[in-house]
Amino acid sequence: MTSGGLVETAFYNRTYDEALEMTVEARDYVADVLIADRDSAAFGERCYFDCEALRLTTRLSQMMAWLMVQRAVHAGEIAIP
Repeated sequence: MTSGGLVETAFYNRTYDEALEMTVEARDYVADVLIADRDSAAFGERCYFDCEALRLTTRLSQMMAWLMVQRAVHAGEIAIP
């Protein structure tokens, strides 16, 4: 941590890059694998697939949003209250 209590930006940059890579991999999985399995599934299974895909993308989006805010704080674009 720095003297002001902020973690070094290298940590956030690496974490952001990893999170972005996970988001892209999840998108590819949902678009390719999950959709192919979904089409041959029963109605209840399709609903389950859709809910799980939504849950996955929502959590990854929340993680990306948090990391973007952290990067903006470190860049001085957002002030810490």
